Amino acid sequence: MRTITITLSDEAEAELQRYIDQYGERDLSSIVQDALQQYLPEPRVWRGIRYRPAQSGPFRVTPAEVGSGESDVSINHDEHVADAVEERAFSERNRTP
Repeated sequence: MRTITITLSDEAEAELQRYIDQYGERDLSSIVQDALQQYLPEPRVWRGIRYRPAQSGPFRVTPAEVGSGESDVSINHDEHVADAVEERAFSERNRTP
């Protein structure tokens, strides 16, 4: 195992110390190691592509009501995304302060 040096803000150090005081049995090194293991999970491979699993839980999609949108989005999704980005940029440029 390798030793490293990190710099923490006073607030982060105080939060860590409160955590150690509250749970008592752990030292700073083990807390940081556990936090990094949770934050940086092992990459997984799917069809030859390395990726990291989502940290916030499963991906959920709420379907729109029938007839609420375009019928070709699954085929022309790039065009629809480009149009949406262009519309958003236009509205942000023309927004009054």
